[in-house]
Amino acid sequence: MELGFELGARQEQKLAITPELRQSLMVLQYSSQELSEYLQQEMEINPLLEYADVNGMKQEKPVETETYPMDWKEYFRSVSGGNRGLDDPVYREDENDYSYEGLQESDRTLFEHLMLQLDISGVPEFERRIAQYIISNIDDNGYLTVTKHDISAALNIDKVRVSQVLKLVQSFDPPGVGARSLRECLLLQLKSRGVLTQSLKTIVLEHLRDIADNHYGLIARKLGCSIAEVQRMCDLIKTLDPKPGRPFAGTNPIGYLIPDVEIEKVDDEYAVNVRENCAPRLTINKVYQEMLGSPKIGEDVTSFLVSRLQSAHRLIKAIEQRRETVRKIVEIVADYQRDFLDKGILHMKPLTLKTVAERAMVHESTVSRAISGKYAQTPRGIFELKFFFDHGVVSTSGKSLSSHGIKQLINDLISREDVLKPLSDSALADALAGKGIDISRRTVAKYREELGIPCSSKRKRF
Repeated sequence: MELGFELGARQEQKLAITPELRQSLMVLQYSSQELSEYLQQEMEINPLLEYADVNGMKQEKPVETETYPMDWKEYFRSVSGGNRGLDDPVYREDENDYSYEGLQESDRTLFEHLMLQLDISGVPEFERRIAQYIISNIDDNGYLTVTKHDISAALNIDKVRVSQVLKLVQSFDPPGVGARSLRECLLLQLKSRGVLTQSLKTIVLEHLRDIADNHYGLIARKLGCSIAEVQRMCDLIKTLDPKPGRPFAGTNPIGYLIPDVEIEKVDDEYAVNVRENCAPRLTINKVYQEMLGSPKIGEDVTSFLVSRLQSAHRLIKAIEQRRETVRKIVEIVADYQRDFLDKGILHMKPLTLKTVAERAMVHESTVSRAISGKYAQTPRGIFELKFFFDHGVVSTSGKSLSSHGIKQLINDLISREDVLKPLSDSALADALAGKGIDISRRTVAKYREELGIPCSSKRKRF
């Protein structure tokens, strides 16, 4: 058999991932924050790009207003939150003393909060130096990260003096600060409330794991008291804060969620509006457009502007495609989940990417990119678009019910249960079966855990 080479031609269909298509897919998948950062980078590279004026009006120069005499009373009232002025108890002109009640506390760290209490404690300078060293070794959760031996060695002082100053720091607010363990933290909080008893101390020191496992009978036998009394003490312990420094650690600004699309009910239909943060309007700078038609610029400048103009048009087209794709998909979702928008979570239907892709005549991956990291404002609240895509079951009556609806039913059943005889997962499965929803006990347990609800043995009251 003789082998050889030959040339031939054949036709075949192949999808070529062009730079334009790659950019379009990338823009579609970005969240609003990522898109904003990407556009900022592109506008730094491409001087022809700029944001369009959606209102169609130029920014006018602000009109200068006349100056009037300053009303200082009103000024101090406004800067103090609108509720306090020179006539308020906080500040009085005719008195030399100040009232600090009602002053709004500014954000401060745990270290600053403890140092402020140390400054007004009036301790001698030597003990102040020890207390400052202790405070500087308290972490954000409020726990002391060094031992008394370490403090004694670092400051070259005896442990007795360290213990005395540590007790002073542990008496500061918030209760439980300066503790070296969870048990000590809880005991300090009980002591500050004036409710610490020998029974509570025994439970904290020896039975924290039993509290978590709801083994109240074991604790009652060891303490020689009733289970109901043990449960009351455990309920008190559960009200304590295991991380007393936590309120001072959240000094970062709060991030606000801005929805990408709005679903509004107009008459009897739901309209979808894509917000500007999801698909910003871009345009070409008019100055550079005029430069392109000018014969005074050289070939190098013209070549650069032409290449930047083509890049700008590609990006503008990708943004518009993003807007249209997101709008089309959200319209399909809103139409499919109309019962949820009208009646609530129990009426949400199971929905898959394939169902939406077939109706939108796009690929499933396109739907996945379009809903990734995006949120919708609806009459029921703000939801991530992925929330509307959920699997579910078909009831015996033929009605489809999503897992969100099943979870709501489980939550309702548990909220109405007898706390003395809470419903087990098997009982919950039987109750759902009575409503025509046939799911296994393991599925019920999974949904219950996703709701953050403990098992029946831990929900039982005595």
